[in-house]
Amino acid sequence: MGWSAIDPKEKDLSSKHSKSIKNKKGEYLDASSNMRHYGNMRFAELTLFTLLTAGLLAIFVSATNPYKLPMDIPLRLSGLILSLVFLVLQERSSKQFEHYLQRAKALEKSLGYRQHLRCPPPGLFGYRFLTTQNAARTLYLSAAAFWGASLYLALYRFLQVILAL
Repeated sequence: MGWSAIDPKEKDLSSKHSKSIKNKKGEYLDASSNMRHYGNMRFAELTLFTLLTAGLLAIFVSATNPYKLPMDIPLRLSGLILSLVFLVLQERSSKQFEHYLQRAKALEKSLGYRQHLRCPPPGLFGYRFLTTQNAARTLYLSAAAFWGASLYLALYRFLQVILAL
């Protein structure tokens, strides 16, 4: 019978520890993959919003559009709704991204990684509020304000015409 330098109980603990590390590495890879997914989703949402808004604006400013008057108010309402829907989508994608970032940071501490822990702080030019998330919020809220003001003016003009009859 041979002598073993490793106690069988310690071997079981070592095996469990290596499985735990393997599981954490897998979870870390999943968290990183999910962060990439939600980062790409935010970009795709911005692209789609830009295209849809450009289409609405093209109809909105078209002087030769024969349907301009009957479609004026629904068009402006569509722009407002579109802006608010994309704001909600952006917020949700950002929350998901942040969730996976925090989980990746927690896993990095136990795995000895430093990819996300050593990232530069959020913000630009030393201002913490100048973030990509706040830039997207500003874009969507500005678009919503534009469409809301536009809708208000259209309704105001419509009511003036109705009350003048």
